[in-house]
Amino acid sequence: MATGSTASLLVLLTALTVTLLLAGYISSASHHQVQNAHIVGSFTDTRKLLRQLTVSVNKTRGLEARDHWFWIDGKKTRLFSGAIHYFRIPREYWKDRLIKLRSSGCNVLETYVPWNLHEPHRGEYNFKDMLDLRAYVKLAEECGLFVILRPGPYICSEWDLGGLPSWLLSDSEMKLRSTYQPFIKSVESYFQELLPHVTDLQYSNGGGPIIAWQIENEYGSFGDDTDYLLQIQKVLMLEYGCTELMFTSDNKQGIDNGGIEGGEDFQFPVFVSIILNFV
Repeated sequence: MATGSTASLLVLLTALTVTLLLAGYISSASHHQVQNAHIVGSFTDTRKLLRQLTVSVNKTRGLEARDHWFWIDGKKTRLFSGAIHYFRIPREYWKDRLIKLRSSGCNVLETYVPWNLHEPHRGEYNFKDMLDLRAYVKLAEECGLFVILRPGPYICSEWDLGGLPSWLLSDSEMKLRSTYQPFIKSVESYFQELLPHVTDLQYSNGGGPIIAWQIENEYGSFGDDTDYLLQIQKVLMLEYGCTELMFTSDNKQGIDNGGIEGGEDFQFPVFVSIILNFV
């Protein structure tokens, strides 16, 4: 429910919008098309202002996990997720694959993010063409899909070194997927470059498609260092603006080692994730 100040602001903005609508109508009856275009442009700018102000005073509620259900905007929600990895598909086919995903009954796209492709050499980043993650997320939104991002840093995905860049191994002391500081520093530098491409597309930031982030991937089958997972969570959440629900993903044997305190376990029918081979 809106507070008094929020309600007053919305009434004021609504009145302003109606006034501009009437101005546009009167203008269309008595002025030239060029003047009409100016009015429409002004109205478009005002709608943008209205949307921005409304978001600032009444922030969208994102995905929540409670009572063995998922909730979006306070409503119970079933999520049917399909995995289509942008880096495995030519960009020209992205839209076709996403339309097929939506048509199959899924309402969520999830994808890994391969570190070794986005940073093939230390400090050299690539987010163009087939690796334009931002464009992929926005296209998913156009196709009516929520998005779950799985940025790793380790992604498995039957991918070379689980998506970790091979240049990490130039350090003879390197300890992958650990709190070894050179590894953590490298992860942080990568996330610092990666995350600003998409954090403004989160659901709570005005209704973007991103509703959740996965921390690491199936870590419980590899180790049990909770401090490592917490460091990844901190880098993701506190340092670089990831505000949506975060989760870990493990099999039955690994869940005790790979989880972070505070989460819930979910089973069908609340969430279903499938792998779709649309390549």
